[in-house]
Amino acid sequence: MQKLALMAAVAACLSGCAARSTLSGSADDRRPTTSASVLADCASPVEIPRDPPPDLQHQLWAADRLALADCKALNRAKGRALAAAGLAPE
Repeated sequence: MQKLALMAAVAACLSGCAARSTLSGSADDRRPTTSASVLADCASPVEIPRDPPPDLQHQLWAADRLALADCKALNRAKGRALAAAGLAPE
């Protein structure tokens, strides 16, 4: 009796699993896509306070330029990696 119940359970699973595993559509429909937001524009320059001490002004300016350079370099690297993978942003 247990053997019959086990066979019925396996048959039910196989018929259900087979129905779920079929994929419809072409291979292009299942191709990964990339959002354009991945390569979003870098942040605008930060507002530097009016007449700060020169040392603070230089620190703020340097940090802002470094953040912009890092963002641009990261976007270039992402673009190259996506192009190499054949995944152009949409």
